[in-house]
Amino acid sequence: MDETQVKITDVTNLTTDDPKFAEACSSLANSIQSEKYAITQLVQDLGPLLTNTTIADREKGTLILSLVLTHLPNNILNSTQLNFICNFYSERLNDHHQVVPAVLRGLIPIVRSENISQGLSTQLLTALFQYVPCQQQQQPDRYNIYQFIKTLLDKRKDEMKAMGLDLVYGVISAIDSERDPRNLLFLFNWLPNFVKIIELDFRPSAQDEHTITRENLADALCPCLCALPSFADLCIPLAIEKLESELYIAKLDSLNLLINGCINFPVETYKQHSSVLWSVIQKEVFTCKDRDLERRCLETLTCLFRKLSTDCSYSKQLTKDVIDTLKGNLRPDAILYIPSAKIIKSISQASSETADLIFKEISPLLINMYNITTTPSHKSIILQQLVDLTITYLTLNPGISIDDTENAKVVPSICLKAIIDAETQIRMTGITSFSHLALFISTATRRYFYDNLSALIVLKQESIVREAIISALKIYAASYYEEIQSILQNIQTNNGLESLELYLNAVGSVVGVPQLMSFSLSILVKNVFGTLDTAVVAAKILNHKLEENESIISKHLIENESIVGRIVDYFLQNINHFNIDIHCVFLESIAKILMITLRYAEETTQEALVIQQLEKIKFIKSNDLHIIILYGLLSSLRPNTNVSININEIVNLTVETSASDISNFGSELLGNIINKTVDENTLNERLNNIEMKTDIGLQHNKIKNAIKVISFTAKALAIRANSHTFKWVNKLINLSSEYLTAAKAFQIMFDDANDCLYTKNYCKKTLLYKQKFFTEVCDYLVSNYDDSKKHYLLILGHLIQNVPQNILRIELKKIIRLVLLCLSYCEESDVLFAVLTAVNVIIEDKEQLAEDFIQEFLKYYLKLATSEKSMKIRISALRGIQTYSTYPLYKLLPLKQDVLMTLSKCLDDKKRLVRKEAVEARSKWFLIDAPI
Repeated sequence: MDETQVKITDVTNLTTDDPKFAEACSSLANSIQSEKYAITQLVQDLGPLLTNTTIADREKGTLILSLVLTHLPNNILNSTQLNFICNFYSERLNDHHQVVPAVLRGLIPIVRSENISQGLSTQLLTALFQYVPCQQQQQPDRYNIYQFIKTLLDKRKDEMKAMGLDLVYGVISAIDSERDPRNLLFLFNWLPNFVKIIELDFRPSAQDEHTITRENLADALCPCLCALPSFADLCIPLAIEKLESELYIAKLDSLNLLINGCINFPVETYKQHSSVLWSVIQKEVFTCKDRDLERRCLETLTCLFRKLSTDCSYSKQLTKDVIDTLKGNLRPDAILYIPSAKIIKSISQASSETADLIFKEISPLLINMYNITTTPSHKSIILQQLVDLTITYLTLNPGISIDDTENAKVVPSICLKAIIDAETQIRMTGITSFSHLALFISTATRRYFYDNLSALIVLKQESIVREAIISALKIYAASYYEEIQSILQNIQTNNGLESLELYLNAVGSVVGVPQLMSFSLSILVKNVFGTLDTAVVAAKILNHKLEENESIISKHLIENESIVGRIVDYFLQNINHFNIDIHCVFLESIAKILMITLRYAEETTQEALVIQQLEKIKFIKSNDLHIIILYGLLSSLRPNTNVSININEIVNLTVETSASDISNFGSELLGNIINKTVDENTLNERLNNIEMKTDIGLQHNKIKNAIKVISFTAKALAIRANSHTFKWVNKLINLSSEYLTAAKAFQIMFDDANDCLYTKNYCKKTLLYKQKFFTEVCDYLVSNYDDSKKHYLLILGHLIQNVPQNILRIELKKIIRLVLLCLSYCEESDVLFAVLTAVNVIIEDKEQLAEDFIQEFLKYYLKLATSEKSMKIRISALRGIQTYSTYPLYKLLPLKQDVLMTLSKCLDDKKRLVRKEAVEARSKWFLIDAPI
């Protein structure tokens, strides 16, 4: 040992530029290798230098250690020794810049060691990126840095890839602005390998809504890569390589490159790689579980075969090879049938030649298979593929008729037989398939189809078959509207209202075909004004069609059918025969027909029509059913029209009626009128009338009706931000102390389902009215709440039930005390469940308020988890408790035992779903702070 100590002294006494210095360090390494000297002893002996305050001494000590490590074999140091050395070198990288070059020389031998532990390489590289600005070092030191990074990527590739973008950023920062030719040559040779093993990604800024996305960059780069034919030899192999990777986005980018390359790349390049491309894409389609990726693969196949079809002989041979490969999969019970069928369809769409070859090779096989198969689902699949191939074949060969080819000629016949099959699925597939063939079917064959269609239209069918019939009718009407009009005219509906409804639905389905609109509407309108039974059916269908295409149909009904006057006349003629309980749907339908039709009338036309119809009603004895027709006439009236509205009559009928539906119509109509009243004096007068009549209604046991009117009046004022709003809201708040209906009325304020208060009915709606209303009502509830006003909690519950979540978050801090009281005292299960649901979202998003009040929320949640109120309340409470288990540990530990004790009771709940949630919640809380 004394001899070795002398060697240490000899080394430390030498200067670093002495030729004997490196030899002495090598001799030390030999001693360690021969086990005459230990690395730990070397570090201990170098201690005075390594920890010296003099920079030159620290540099010398570090250089000695680095040179010794350089001469040691890769397997001589154990993991403990390497862990110590790595920690030392990580710290030394933050030393004075004069010491750093000596540190850099020791990094490469460290990471080459076989026993280095996982994570130490990342530690060294992270320290290097953090403390050592590469481009400020001398050329040899920069070269050592590059060598160190290269060694890491060669030896510890997986560990380096785990660094992700930190690695990419660090490397780019290190090499940026490098100018030395020697270093540049090294980097040019190494960087291509670096790019291959890292996964580059572009992450746009989350704050900038107009930022450039990764997709924008990829879409812009792809045409550049495909700009010149000479790029093909590099791009296509690159695309194949990326397509074979596991990265989803790389697959999509490579497929886009192959598709775009078909524009400029020479066909010879594609021919060279066609076998590999076919093999890789086929494998992807067979194994792919993502529909977008599968669709892109199939599009790529179509483009590739279209490109290859410029060489007819090569394309023909390749297509035959594909057919031979996939033929064996074309059995409906085969696992690969569906993907194989999709591939064949995609390739057939490439060109007329491939379509012709595939149809002639595959269609006989499919026809034979269809005839011998007995399973309905299998027959449907085969028929769909057969029709798809037929359509592709005929589309790409426009000079060929469906009757010119033997195999194509039998396809319509197969579809017609399928239409009358006993199996539902086959019937549906037959109708759908025949619809797809519409442009290719001859007139004679269409007649057979129309005969079947006429019978099917008025025959009750399963829903999927009915949808197929209506779809077929629309498709054939678009191309052969005269033929469809003829068959619809000749259909007989003698089997009662059921067949009439089916027929009118079919007639209504073609109203969107311009040439058949007049015909279709005339039949519907005729039946609306037939017997009361037929009118009920027809009005519902007409209303539905009108809602689908409001403006065009409304104009036609006003100009060609005089619909407004005819509806009012029909209503007045039959008013004594209507029963609101029986005919509610019909009356609602005609009211909405009037509302929508008048909505799109010109202003002068609208005013004249409404005045004319109101004159008719005026001379008839007042009836609460008048509310419905007034609803239709007045709801879409423009604000500035000179129409006289008898508000007293509407309020009286609405409040006094015994029919809930009439009250609903009247309340909405009053809200509509109040919202659109422009003149302030008129508004005050109308509000006074409503207030007086509702006060009388409250005194004479018409409470529900009166509260509805007050609710819609309040909403009408609120959405226009009128100063009278809170007076009417306050009436509801006061009424809610006695009547639950008044508290429930606050749901109406946020309900957008009221047709009458739509802006397209010319109602005035201010921006952010919901937020303003919620804020003002909550301020009032918070400031005026006391223990005698428990009904405030119910009001708040109804508000929370319907308020948008973003508004609730803004106001939650203000109302948190009432929310907690609501969880404790609310007796209405639906309201309580809505409050729990809203609070659970806030807990899931880990809002600060949810953490601040964790103890309070858990107290009430645990109480609700064991309550008898409702199963869904217990489940919702348990889910909130589960979510809380992810909160900071120091918040949860004091509560853990109480939570576990209460949850143990839930394990015996009588409902299985509650027990399931309880087990989940208890498991999560039990594992809090558990040793891993």
